[in-house]
Amino acid sequence: GGDRMTAARAYYCITTPVTSLTECMDRFGRLQAVFTDAEVIARLTAEVVIDSARDGIALLELRYSPGYIGMACGLDYAAVHDAVRKGVADGRNHPDAAGLVGLGLIGIIDRFQTPAEALTIAKFFVDAGDFIGVDLANDEAAFCDSVFPEAFAHAAAHGLKVTVHAGEVDSPLSAGWVVRAVKEQGAVRIGHGIHVMDADDAVAVVRSAGTVFEISPSSNYLINAVASLESHPVRAMLDAGLPICLNTDDPGLFDITLSGELVTAIHKCGLTRAEVIQANITALDASFLPMSPELAAVRAELETRLAAAL
Repeated sequence: GGDRMTAARAYYCITTPVTSLTECMDRFGRLQAVFTDAEVIARLTAEVVIDSARDGIALLELRYSPGYIGMACGLDYAAVHDAVRKGVADGRNHPDAAGLVGLGLIGIIDRFQTPAEALTIAKFFVDAGDFIGVDLANDEAAFCDSVFPEAFAHAAAHGLKVTVHAGEVDSPLSAGWVVRAVKEQGAVRIGHGIHVMDADDAVAVVRSAGTVFEISPSSNYLINAVASLESHPVRAMLDAGLPICLNTDDPGLFDITLSGELVTAIHKCGLTRAEVIQANITALDASFLPMSPELAAVRAELETRLAAAL
């Protein structure tokens, strides 16, 4: 009933700002405990795919950590991935998912892993054959020395593209962490990266590299990385010539949708409708998926909308 849903949202979701990213990761632990077996993993994956399609998403990159999920249920990387594969297939076969024309998987390396564990899971992502990229996530401030150059070099050498969560938290080191991700880990996209704006030299590096920033306004606000949505630096990032796309980060954790984030970007963060459309074009161009004819058609439609919005 309604009371149970309200209680579940209060327990699992972050809908008002927490004090830090660390507190956010603690809330992630509650969600982690939900992944009790392969059937649950497959069902939740399918629901993510279906919900995304219902929200009007045409291109979906799902990123997940087999290690983090496996810690909850005792399954190894392969068993977790098999369950995710089944969920993706089930979701894509749902009638409501017809508009979802592109879907790819990005494997997450967790910062709390050892270098040997990071290399092992990077090799798993390569050998699995259906990952399009690799990411580094978890508490950046607590594990700021977890760079894992060997793991990222292995992934990149075998064709996986790199995105790294960096520069999300408010730290004097944040801008440098973004530069390190680009220079040492081969990141072509940065998850969040909002504190790159703290240092002009860092902005110059990423602008020259063409690094795309995956911006998630509500996530940044709710983990207390920015004081308010109105003060979010995405406006300044665009003015500095940095390419951005708009994302949810984690719609289940924050109880949000991508369509809602696009509205938030306009009404709270100061972006124009044309800039939001351009952000979606950037997302297509920067995707780790190849540009299929179906995605090209989506891009052409966005270009038409952009021309009308200018």
